Amino acid sequence: MEDPTGGMWIYLMFLAFPLARIVPRILRKYRKNTGNEEKNQRKE
Repeated sequence: MEDPTGGMWIYLMFLAFPLARIVPRILRKYRKNTGNEEKNQRKE
């Protein structure tokens, strides 16, 4: 009874928590640098 995704979800959990803390910081820096460019791309 081996699940093909057996241990993957565990690794995803361990990766998700640090990413949840790191990603917002990166996005804030990226948004400050790009400014209005991202907003224009999202609308298109």
